[in-house]
Amino acid sequence: MSRSLTDYIAPRLTAILLITFIFVLSSIQAHSTTVIAIVGDQGISIAADSKMVILGAYRDGERETVKSFIIQDRLVIASLGYSANKWADPAGGVVIDYEFEAWLRGIQASLPANVSFDDFVGIVKEGVRKMIPNWQAMVTAGKMPHKHYGDIFESLTQYVIAGYQDGVAKLASIEFYVDWDKNAVLGPYQVALAPPRVAVAGRTYTYFFGVTEVAFEAPNPQSYAYKQAMALSPKAFGDLMSGKDFPLNESNALARTLVEIEEQTNPHMVGGKVRMVEIAPNGKAREVIEEPPKTKPEKQKEAEKPSA
Repeated sequence: MSRSLTDYIAPRLTAILLITFIFVLSSIQAHSTTVIAIVGDQGISIAADSKMVILGAYRDGERETVKSFIIQDRLVIASLGYSANKWADPAGGVVIDYEFEAWLRGIQASLPANVSFDDFVGIVKEGVRKMIPNWQAMVTAGKMPHKHYGDIFESLTQYVIAGYQDGVAKLASIEFYVDWDKNAVLGPYQVALAPPRVAVAGRTYTYFFGVTEVAFEAPNPQSYAYKQAMALSPKAFGDLMSGKDFPLNESNALARTLVEIEEQTNPHMVGGKVRMVEIAPNGKAREVIEEPPKTKPEKQKEAEKPSA
């Protein structure tokens, strides 16, 4: 018996409450990619991997790509699922020539100055809506591979958008799917994720999108994810686990660490350089470049010791 989209999504949107923070799972697992958003009183952290899996007729490949971008120095949008796709139907003339960065440049070109978070989400949603007929034509023609055969509803592309509006941290997801029972493209759907500021005071919300195995494992002190988080980012993860409020730089460190742990767990789906973006409570967004370690590697220290 087939399930409705609501039946499929609802269990995956259930929050797992642990001490004073919440892990929230995205609705449907996307192909490759991990995006982690941490929303707290000190700001918003968005971390994304950069691995693109290339599906070819004879063999698969991969390369790095940018999956998150800053808009007007205030908003952040990240893409999961298909980052690029090309297909032409010789009979009907339907053409898909989609590449996330190029598509986003087209969106940006028409944005009003100082676009609000809500307006930007609406513009992205309308941009997705215009693509749906072409994606449907591709599915109907049998040119869209069903990558996860256990999933009746499979994510094609998902956009995670973060920013501030009227001093309140906001997070939204724009999603569309294939219903493989009916070979129908469904969406776009908009999911508002970040709660109002009054509901999150003193509490940090961690959202996982895409490949989310770490989301299930991190709260368990006996799990690999928990132990790695404590080893790689002890201050940030320790503060999170103890319920302490922590600054934005710790939130950034934790988001980056969680993506790196996901890569260790699922290296065939997640990988490459982690792009880290923060949005301060004043609404200013910037990329956070990871600093090299201040201490020298042990081998280098050993080589620099004076000889007897």
